Amino acid sequence: MSTGRFLFTFMLLLTIPLCYGQSYDSVRFESDYRKILRLMSAGRDSLDNLINLTEKNHRLTEIQKSKLYYIKTKVFSLMVNENQEAENADAVIDPAENLPLLDRAVQRIIQSRTAIGIPLLQEYLETACPHSDSAHYATVYLAEGYRKIGEYQREMEIIYELLDKQELNMNNRAFAYNRLAALYDEFNSNLAPYRYDSVFKYSNLCIKISEEKGYDNHLATAQNELGFYYQSKNEFTRALELYGFAFNNFMKMNQVADAINAKYNTARVFYELKKHHDAITVLQEAEKLSKEDIGINIFTKIYLELARNYQTIGENKLAYEYLNIARKMQIDAFKANIRANIYDMSAKYEAEKKEKENLQLRMENEIKEANIRAKNSVIGWLIVGILFTGILLVTIAILFLQKKKALDILVKRNLEIVSSEKEYGLISEQLDEWEKSDFHPNENNNRQNGESTCLKEQLEAFMKAEKPYLFSDISINDISQKLRTNRTYISKLINDYYHKNFNDYINEYRIKTARQLLADPSKNHISIEGIGQMSGFNSRSTFFTCFKKYTGISPSYFRESIK
Repeated sequence: MSTGRFLFTFMLLLTIPLCYGQSYDSVRFESDYRKILRLMSAGRDSLDNLINLTEKNHRLTEIQKSKLYYIKTKVFSLMVNENQEAENADAVIDPAENLPLLDRAVQRIIQSRTAIGIPLLQEYLETACPHSDSAHYATVYLAEGYRKIGEYQREMEIIYELLDKQELNMNNRAFAYNRLAALYDEFNSNLAPYRYDSVFKYSNLCIKISEEKGYDNHLATAQNELGFYYQSKNEFTRALELYGFAFNNFMKMNQVADAINAKYNTARVFYELKKHHDAITVLQEAEKLSKEDIGINIFTKIYLELARNYQTIGENKLAYEYLNIARKMQIDAFKANIRANIYDMSAKYEAEKKEKENLQLRMENEIKEANIRAKNSVIGWLIVGILFTGILLVTIAILFLQKKKALDILVKRNLEIVSSEKEYGLISEQLDEWEKSDFHPNENNNRQNGESTCLKEQLEAFMKAEKPYLFSDISINDISQKLRTNRTYISKLINDYYHKNFNDYINEYRIKTARQLLADPSKNHISIEGIGQMSGFNSRSTFFTCFKKYTGISPSYFRESIK
């Protein structure tokens, strides 16, 4: 059916009853009401206009107003769903998803969608500073989430642990007292036999803090809870007073849904006082505060309470009508819960899917970054290695050149020494130089010194003439026998005058001889080992060691440098 035809038909139906009385008005309203229900899916865009025309063209009773309110809630729900579908046909859109994590979690708890809200709060608390006010606020809502799913013991543990914290600010402390009162309000009497006393205690603690600090939101909620306490004690006057305070405070903060709930509680007190007409009046006042976006749960309770009061006073037809509206709202609420659960599961699935995709993407990026880092690391180490190798080679070259220069100086110095020595022996000037060595005779024994000087001259003459050092097996005993003296004197003489032991003394002669042989071009055909043997060494290693010790260079380098 087209929208124009639908509108024309509906307006025609509405104009006929104007000519008749109230009785026909009522019959016609019911007909229109049922048509609106049937046609709701056919022309949603014009439903608001139809409802407004119905309100204007009929003298509506209270039950008819309630039925129209039910229609309004249905239209509002349909329009919300339609807008969501228009925004994204493949996903369920929830405005709360655009909120920060903590606000989104709190919204889910308020909506009683704890399957989503509790994990979100836990996620927030994992990263939040545990001593911060926001973390304490989130903890109270986490406890509230457990209360809504009936895990009262767990909520109690969380709240009591939070109240023990010294850094808990007064706002969050009042909030915690309030939720603890709500917990005991719902607790099983067998598990908490003194639960009403606890409701009284924690509600008053919350009220005291809230009145001192001006926390109207906590004050109103605590007054509502305390009203329930007095109602359970049959102190109805005090209960009505507290519900009235709560209603006024809720309205002051524009918390209409909570204000309607306070009216509902007031009506329940009137029911217990058997003031059913007063209860009906209060419930109708609450209904007039209705807004389509408040939700249908609270109005389901209101219509059930109206049905109960009308039934009690014998108005069974009205009781049936209100009960019928309440049952329809319960069905709608059930469907809404199903949609919410579908959304929660869909959101959870999408979140997990997105998380897996993000995880896979992060892993791929990490692998790429790791490969890049590995390549950069290899390149970096290669550059470092090249630079280090270059520096090392330059350093080695510099050290080599410095060493070669030093060795060349030593070669030159040794050649100078060779040129100052006689062939295979020492010149007299060198002997004179040795005589001017660091030896300082002992002045306290002139006779012994004279003998030592004579023995020294004999030893040097013997070494020059006989060249005993050319024999590899020469010993100090052999020389002492040749000089007809004691080996002790020879040893002491060498030690006192030359500051050497016998072996060093002999090896020095051998090295001087070897140096002369190596410097002689005519001896180049003789190997290094041969030169060592000719000089009196019977070991190649001993020859090399001694030569380097006395000259600073190796015999092979000395020979190669002077070729």
